[in-house]
Amino acid sequence: MEIQTPDHGAPVQTNITAETGGTTCAPVIDGNTVQGSLTVINSIYGGEGCAALVKALKSNPSPHLRKLKLSVNKLGYSGVKELSDLLEDPHCKLEKLQLYDCKINGEGCTAQVKALESNPLSHLIELNLSWNKLGDSSVKKLCDLLEDPHCKLKKLQ
Repeated sequence: MEIQTPDHGAPVQTNITAETGGTTCAPVIDGNTVQGSLTVINSIYGGEGCAALVKALKSNPSPHLRKLKLSVNKLGYSGVKELSDLLEDPHCKLEKLQLYDCKINGEGCTAQVKALESNPLSHLIELNLSWNKLGDSSVKKLCDLLEDPHCKLKKLQ
C-alpha cells in the first residue's frame, strides 16, 4: 500500500489480506494523513482485505481523499461490494476511482452502478473498470448511468 502524506514522506509499503487487513490499514489511514489520493496496487487479496480497507476509510474519513487507485488487485465481487458500500456513503468525497484489472465481473459492476444511483450526493466523476470482465448487460447499465442527468460521472474507462 502506498499513501501520499502531507509532508510527502516515504510511502508505506504493505499487503492487505484478511489476516492483516484491520491491523495494517487502521494505523496507516488517518483522516488527517491521507491527502488527495490513496494508491493500493497489487496488495489486496480478496473481499476481506478490501473490507478492511473500506472499514479503515470509513472510520477515519478524510475530507481530502479524492482519488482511490486500487488497480491490479484481486477484489472480485465481494471486494467491489465493499467499495459500493463506501460509494453509497453520503460522506464519501471520492471523485476518481481506479479499478483497473481487479477481477470484477458483471455482478460487481452492477453493484457499482446501484451504489452510484442510490447516492445523489456522489462526487464520483471518473471510474476506470478497464481489463475486467463486465459483460454486455453491465456495460449497458454503465452507459445508461452516464446518460442519467443526475449522475456526475463524466469519464468511464
